[in-house]
Amino acid sequence: MKKYTEKSLIVIKHINNEIGIDMLKYQNNEIFSKILDILMIQKYSLKSIYKPLIISLILFTAGFFLFNLGKISILLYSIFGLLFCLLNALLFGIIKLLSNLKNDLKLIISSSIDLTKNICSDLSLVATNIQNCKNPGGLVFEGIIAATVTPSLIKTFIKVPIAGDILMNGSDKILSLTVNEFKKYEDKFGIQKFTENGTAQLLKTNLKIESYITEFSDKSNKYVDNVFGTIQLPFKIMFMLTTFLTSIFILIFIFL
Repeated sequence: MKKYTEKSLIVIKHINNEIGIDMLKYQNNEIFSKILDILMIQKYSLKSIYKPLIISLILFTAGFFLFNLGKISILLYSIFGLLFCLLNALLFGIIKLLSNLKNDLKLIISSSIDLTKNICSDLSLVATNIQNCKNPGGLVFEGIIAATVTPSLIKTFIKVPIAGDILMNGSDKILSLTVNEFKKYEDKFGIQKFTENGTAQLLKTNLKIESYITEFSDKSNKYVDNVFGTIQLPFKIMFMLTTFLTSIFILIFIFL
């Protein structure tokens, strides 16, 4: 988790140098509490995994009583039956866990965009060096992620055994991709034409800035859905394959 903290500090320092905003001042208890309330991964991470495992083990055990097994059949069922049950349960748990994480991150990103909008509405007043900045809104959004979201994720994921590092790594990549998409969207809007004449010009365009941030907010959920869809796809394919093989395996023992 240390590398994510160091990465955040570098981003915060870069933003302070670029546009003169200390993002750490937005690192307050109210924001932390809001993110931690949204992020329920610590409560459902183990539940997503152990419930399917328990159910699959119960079904696997029931097979010894339901099927007419000989000595060789018992050996085959014990090895392959257990393997299929554990694989199906684990894959289902991972898919469920990723779905829950996706929903949490969508809410967190939405909250971060709202805070970005609030800060950008006064950007001409709080920033000291935005005239030559290519992505002022994007930097603010990136700063919020670094100063508030990442520390909250670290605080939560460090308490999650085994899967904590994996979840933190995945979340960090998705948040980084979202920041990049935000900056690309800002580039299309052409924010520089409003900042090149100084802060007075930017002050007159607050409504336009809020407009493109709101538009990105509307699109961000779909973007996160697409990213998670790509991440979940191999697990869903493997789950369907193992389910199919398990079904064939069970049918063989039914008709023995």
